Amino acid sequence: MVEDARTGTEEQLHGANVRPDDASGFRPHNVSGAGNEVDLVAIIQTLVKRRKIALAIIITTVITTLFASIVAPKRYEAVTTVFIRDLPQARAAGVSPQTLAAFAVSDRVLVTVGQDTKPAVLRSSFNVKLDAASRVLTVTVWAPSAAEARTRAERWLEGFTREACRMIGVELQDTPFVEVFAGPALPGRPASPRIGLNLAVGTVLGAFAGIAAAFVLEGLEKTRERGGVALPSS
Repeated sequence: MVEDARTGTEEQLHGANVRPDDASGFRPHNVSGAGNEVDLVAIIQTLVKRRKIALAIIITTVITTLFASIVAPKRYEAVTTVFIRDLPQARAAGVSPQTLAAFAVSDRVLVTVGQDTKPAVLRSSFNVKLDAASRVLTVTVWAPSAAEARTRAERWLEGFTREACRMIGVELQDTPFVEVFAGPALPGRPASPRIGLNLAVGTVLGAFAGIAAAFVLEGLEKTRERGGVALPSS
């Protein structure tokens, strides 16, 4: 019975033109590569076919981004970095660097920055960062012009230094409580808008939108062809 089964198997292999000791006949065919190649060709053909609409979307996006960046209001930033000294008077009064970080944008300080502007309005143009370990306070102020940004920073530094000394009961001239690391300088260029960055982002977004539009149009055309919908004759 075993011999009969073996003989039958050999006959089947012989009919399939495959030798029993030759495994080459059982090598699987790799059809995935051909499918991927066809897909890639179809993608390229779609992009080439719809290149006009894709390029139109990219160019429109870039021009719109450039126009918006040019007409957008400019913002200049002036940065001031100060060091808060560890004085016995400050410890006795319970004034810590964290306290001064919050005090930096208080009404008592901001009222000296803009005489005609309310402190609540000015507060939105200030950014305060504190490095508690090194007791370094960095304050950034922005304004529509470079000169105004530096003026606001200078007035803030003067008001903050004076009011901080009053908090701990020391005289500004006798015991400096706040030391300036880097004073406010005149900004050389606006911090925003960043035209180069905006154009790069606009180009990438336009490319994605253009490619998506190309495939959407191609899909709609194939759907219409499969449905047998004829275009109206002119």
